[in-house]
Amino acid sequence: MQAPMQPQATTAEQRLHPISTSALAHNHHQINYARSMLAGLAGGAAGILGLQGFSGFVFFAVASAALSGLLALRAGSDPTKYFTGGAGITGAWSTVLLGEVYGSLFSYVLFWTLAYGLVHVYD
Repeated sequence: MQAPMQPQATTAEQRLHPISTSALAHNHHQINYARSMLAGLAGGAAGILGLQGFSGFVFFAVASAALSGLLALRAGSDPTKYFTGGAGITGAWSTVLLGEVYGSLFSYVLFWTLAYGLVHVYD
C-alpha cells in the first residue's frame, strides 16, 4: 500500500486564484473542437456552393468571425474565468476570438477542395 500523499504547499497567489489545469485543458479542447467542426462544415459548404479563389477565403473569414462572436457571447464579459491570461486582447480574449483560427484554415481548404472536386467534377 502506498503512503498517503503529502499536500503540496500553495502560494498566496494560488490560494487567491486557483486554476484547475484539467478544466483549462478542457476549455482549450472545446475551442479546438469548435474550430475543427467549423473548418469541415464551412469547407464542405464552400465546395458545394462552388466558391473559387478569394471568395472562398472570404467565406472562411465570415464563418470564423461568426463562430468567434458566438464563442464571445458564450464566454460572457470575463473570459479569464475560463482561460488564462489577462483581460486584454493578448490574453484570454485572444484565445476566445482567435484561438486555432489559422490551424483550422488548412482543414478548411482540404474540405473545400474535396467537396468542390466531388460536386463539380464535370463543370
